[in-house]
Amino acid sequence: ELDAYADSSQITWRRTDGGVGPHPDWVSYGPTTELQVPAHALVTVTIRQYDSGEPIPNPYLAEVHGTVDGTMTVDGAPVTKIDADHVGHTFTIHNFPSSNQDPLFVSIPLPAVPDDVVTAAEDAGKLPTPHVIVFQFVTGGPGTYAWNCEFPCGGNYAGFGDAMSSYGYMSGTLHVV
Repeated sequence: ELDAYADSSQITWRRTDGGVGPHPDWVSYGPTTELQVPAHALVTVTIRQYDSGEPIPNPYLAEVHGTVDGTMTVDGAPVTKIDADHVGHTFTIHNFPSSNQDPLFVSIPLPAVPDDVVTAAEDAGKLPTPHVIVFQFVTGGPGTYAWNCEFPCGGNYAGFGDAMSSYGYMSGTLHVV
């Protein structure tokens, strides 16, 4: 299970600036970004998405890819895509360039929580009610894969700086063992 937060205050990270702890105002996944799953297995993932969003620059990433039956559930309803104008984040698994492991590509769009809901929850000092996304995929043989958010939700560099370019906030590693 993973959570996608509007800021990293909910978890403790070893920061790239040498500090330990959340980075103010940076989006993040949690409670960890190092994931391990078994080889040749059906894997079920649940993500609670607490963050708002915007239109995604590439509508391909608003579609579900690489899952069992090409679907995911959002708050219990099966879908194959979400509205490209209301994407909070993506959870995208892909190979490091290698001929020594099975290919794996899974991309899940996470629908945005409405801005007013996020703001009202923050003003009350709590998290908003999240969207709950559940999907399944099948692993091949052992390997190491990168996963990251493909939505430009960080600061600087057209949205690909800050949390997006600092390992462990909006990216991580999937170990298939």
